[in-house]
Amino acid sequence: MRVISQDGSIDIPYEQVVITRYKKNIYFLNKNLTGVEKLTDDIEIATYSTIDKAKNAMEMLRETYQYGKKIPVHKLDESGIDKEDDIALYNTRLINDFFKDGTYVPIKVFQFPKDEDVEV
Repeated sequence: MRVISQDGSIDIPYEQVVITRYKKNIYFLNKNLTGVEKLTDDIEIATYSTIDKAKNAMEMLRETYQYGKKIPVHKLDESGIDKEDDIALYNTRLINDFFKDGTYVPIKVFQFPKDEDVEV
């Protein structure tokens, strides 16, 4: 799974790093990375106004890793009328988008949400 920082500037492989929360901030640690950051420095990937928001953001990360990204449901047409045949067709297309060769492929990208997008 790919994890994107809150501001979109960092894209990291979830399986190769440790993501940790300390108070209101979320960091990732990886001793295999070299470059502009010192190896002993923690790289901040998200900041929240409260500890509870930071905890909720971490829970959102875990849920995305476990279940994949939640899919928004849209109305099938402008009139808002849903016909059974249309719903069946929509569901078939949706399923085909997430199954390849009979294997479930969940969306595995998570970006830490903005502070105002996290509920307490």
